Amino acid sequence: MKRQYLIDMRAQRNESQQDVADGIGVSRQYYSLIEDGSRQKRMDISLAAMLAAHFKSPIASIVQREQEWNAAASLEGG
Repeated sequence: MKRQYLIDMRAQRNESQQDVADGIGVSRQYYSLIEDGSRQKRMDISLAAMLAAHFKSPIASIVQREQEWNAAASLEGG
């Protein structure tokens, strides 16, 4: 299940996956897998902090959205 909240945040800033990946210090391929939900199924706090800084969003917002994503993914069996 895709992390639509990350896709939406990226779209609001008119950024590519490469832009976000460069901003948080990972490869574009790895960031793509994070958005896709294939990696970081339980996102660690350091990644959440990097995303919050990149998107200029409170870390609490990222954590809340991640909790909602995890709950929805659990319901889907993912």
